[in-house]
Amino acid sequence: MSRLIAFGCSHVKGEGLSDVYDEKQKKSIDGKHSKFAFPQLVAEHLKIPCLNFSQGGTSNKKIWRNVIDYSKEIKPDDIVIIQWTYLERTAVFYNDRDQGRQIGFQHVRGSRIDPVDRSWFEYMFSRFDQRLDLFLRSDHITKTLDCNLHQFRVSSDILDPDHTIPEWVDNKINFTGINDFAVDKALDHSHYGTESHKKFAQHILQKLGV
Repeated sequence: MSRLIAFGCSHVKGEGLSDVYDEKQKKSIDGKHSKFAFPQLVAEHLKIPCLNFSQGGTSNKKIWRNVIDYSKEIKPDDIVIIQWTYLERTAVFYNDRDQGRQIGFQHVRGSRIDPVDRSWFEYMFSRFDQRLDLFLRSDHITKTLDCNLHQFRVSSDILDPDHTIPEWVDNKINFTGINDFAVDKALDHSHYGTESHKKFAQHILQKLGV
């Protein structure tokens, strides 16, 4: 039986939706993926199991590693959905078992300032370089996986019309994302709401030819 396997950040988890958000404490419930998130909605429509490996606050580098680490388990009839996240994030790995140190813009705001995060933005961050790195990882996944693969993006700046997609990229990332279908907000007022997830799920079903 085919499965729907999803990778991405908090927008793929469905963070902030009613079944994974504690309104009293005003925070998301750790480790839970919402049944109202678009991967689950697509899987339910197709009547297949959904495996959601998304992680909140993750980077494109970590998403790539999550996909590659699980790649041997992916079968030809599986549907794999990857939604790439914001360019202002990266990760550093120190050994085979390390889950990675997440580095990103969210860590240099407010009271969470960290010297590593600040140094990365001041001395190493380049939007062009991050895009190029994403193209490389996306292309690697395309050439590694044997399945029904669909890649999307969250933010429109991931694919900039002024940044030519390299000719060696086999499978271009779809120039659409959940933010193109945003009509409401989740309970945390930061992520997308249930109607937005429904609309994006419908878009994905169209891409699947359903």
